[in-house]
Amino acid sequence: MFAKVFASLWDGTLADQWETWSLFVFMLAHADQDGVVDMTHGAISRRSCIPLEKVTAAIGVLEAADSRSRSSEEGGRRIVRLDGDRDWGWRVVNYAKYRNLKDLDQRREQNRAAQAKHRLIRVCQQPSAAVSNGQPSSPQVEVEAEVEVDRTEPTPPPALALQATGEAPVPVIELPLRDGTLFPVYPHQIARWVRTFPDVLVLDTLREMAAWLDANPGRRKTRRGCPRFVTGWLLREQDTPRSGAHHGPQAAR
Repeated sequence: MFAKVFASLWDGTLADQWETWSLFVFMLAHADQDGVVDMTHGAISRRSCIPLEKVTAAIGVLEAADSRSRSSEEGGRRIVRLDGDRDWGWRVVNYAKYRNLKDLDQRREQNRAAQAKHRLIRVCQQPSAAVSNGQPSSPQVEVEAEVEVDRTEPTPPPALALQATGEAPVPVIELPLRDGTLFPVYPHQIARWVRTFPDVLVLDTLREMAAWLDANPGRRKTRRGCPRFVTGWLLREQDTPRSGAHHGPQAAR
């Protein structure tokens, strides 16, 4: 058998009781798929090489209620007896819950997806942050994009996404280019960046880019170079914790 053992075990109320958590790890590894350890004290002692008296003492701790435990189930007990008429054989409390947790990478991806799910990009009758010839661009129609995208399918181009309705794709924001035109950024692109850079407020950062480019016309990009400029800025934002200062000049080197 195998078990998932989390580092939080050494941060809880058993942290300073090494004999108890050592035995608990043994029981986790020898439990069946339902968390049952149907062994006597003597069998555990023989297989674990832990003296019988220490096995008995540790099991007493694991069976005891713990008001400081992270889990309130079974009064904070780590194990409960299978049968009240015998003093051996236990079920590990919360065994199935922890066994069914995904591995680290899957849990990280799950957390990112959960965060992204709550970030909806809404632009409702708001002008773009870009400015052309000193005048804001025309107001945008309402656009809403769900940032959680099915990773098994490629993201369709904006024109195809709205082909069924016959409507032209509407950019969420536009970035000033070197030749005086604007580089449009569409909802599906922002959704992809939100997924790729989960620690960045993508839409706010794009507004910062537009304002910075507007204020620095000599450092504007070509249409071909603009995507690289955007992803480079977002990458630096992802890797640099915010401290109140913006990272525009560094991102535009």
